[in-house]
Formats: sequence, C-alpha cells, structure tokens
Amino acid sequence: MKRPRFALITASIGLTLLATSLALAAPVCLHDTVSPYYFAKLKLPKKASQTTTFHGIRTFGFARNVTGIASRNSSGQLLISLHAQTAGPDGNDFLLGWVASDATLAGNAFFDNDGDFVKDDGTLAMSIVDCDTVLLP
Repeated sequence: MKRPRFALITASIGLTLLATSLALAAPVCLHDTVSPYYFAKLKLPKKASQTTTFHGIRTFGFARNVTGIASRNSSGQLLISLHAQTAGPDGNDFLLGWVASDATLAGNAFFDNDGDFVKDDGTLAMSIVDCDTVLLP
C-alpha cells in the first residue's frame, strides 16, 4: 500500500520540477538593425562559466532555424552566438556573435554571411522586442 503512494508523490514532484524548469525558459524575441526577428525560448546562465543552449526561428521572408549558445563570463557579461540556417537551398546561412552586459541582451553583433566563419561582414545592433510584435509563420 505504501509503494503506490510513494510513486504518486515522486511522480508529482517530478512533474512540478519539469513544469518549473519549462516556465523559467521564457520566450525571448530579438530584433537586429536589418529588421529580421529572432524568436527563442531562452534561459540565461546565472553564474560565471555556465552555458545554455537555445533554439528558435528567424522570421524574415521565410523562416530559418536558429541555434544559439549563451555563456556568462567571470565579469558577468553574456557571450551570445547564433547560427541561422535555411531548411532548403534558397537563402543564406549566417553566424552572429556579441557580448551583452545584462539580460536585455543589447549589444552590437558581428556577423558572417559568406560562409568563411569569420564574423567580419558587418555589425547589427541587437535588442529585445515584445514577442507580440513578431509574426510567426
């Protein structure tokens, strides 16, 4: 009789922890100076040397998959990199990388859009925007 009750309590605790961890990864929408939008469910690292990954889409013309990494360095800055890629042969894949001083994620991103993996093709001012303004495909 005690085992089913223990299993129920354990399952309840597990579901509560899962729901809490999913709730902490809130939607974040970014905008760059060219005006494409990025959408990601993103949980930022809290401590130095922590790293998190996130996934989303870029919506401009047609959707692109976006994969990102956010790390926090010893001075508290966030180091962010994104890789956007198309699902088909049209469009171009590109890389973005920037340093943000806080959770606003604001900063100047250096980008590579010619595939040489050197982010020397320009800069884009990144900022968070209200996700209600982002039209998802």
